[in-house]
Amino acid sequence: MNSPGGAGVGPAVLVGAAISTALVHTLIPDHWLPFVLIGLARRWSGAKAAFWSGLSALIHISFSLALGLAGVAVGQGTAHAVGEGFERISGLLLVAFGIAYAFYAHTKGGHFHIGGERVHRLAGSAGHDHPHEHECPQDAEVADEALIRPAPSGKSPVYLAAIIGLNPCVLVLPLLVKSPQYGARAIFLTSIAYAVSTLLMMVGLVWFAVHSGRRLEMPLLHRHGEMISGLGIALVGAVFLFLEG
Repeated sequence: MNSPGGAGVGPAVLVGAAISTALVHTLIPDHWLPFVLIGLARRWSGAKAAFWSGLSALIHISFSLALGLAGVAVGQGTAHAVGEGFERISGLLLVAFGIAYAFYAHTKGGHFHIGGERVHRLAGSAGHDHPHEHECPQDAEVADEALIRPAPSGKSPVYLAAIIGLNPCVLVLPLLVKSPQYGARAIFLTSIAYAVSTLLMMVGLVWFAVHSGRRLEMPLLHRHGEMISGLGIALVGAVFLFLEG
């Protein structure tokens, strides 16, 4: 039988371990870097980038906690194997998403405004290329319709949030599997500690990087940001798969 002091120490250790696990695990680039890349490419505000990363974090947290609590019923080994399977699937989907996103940006052709709004050129020009919208006043009225491509459907951030969110944190499984022996309060505190730490870390990293990055002059990213961000996301997924393999 645990002593009163021991009963208090156990949950406290689990909570501390959950916070540490969340902070370290969330530093892995596949959790936040894709949102930074796409956010900078589309010139998102820090708040918009934080929103999409927060949505992904909520999916990630819910899935991780559900998998951990399921481990109490089906066993830690089974839950861990399922979690690793989803991690690999998430890595593959990141690669596929990044390549598809880069290919879409490439097929729009020519120069396009940030966010893929539309391609245009000056009347009488074979293909005037301009990096900044203030350099081409009034040319929107003489846009070459043959070069205009449909704007993105707006679903790319949703897909990215889902792909990253469905990558559970298997490191938290042992903590959640162990917490029931200390009672319902320990389960609750461990889960909340992990959830809050993960959410704040993911959102904070993305907001800071995008908010700070918008102040930098990055002509290459301004010209070809969406294709670069797609290739970057694919690279993040590939590196993750290599390290996990």
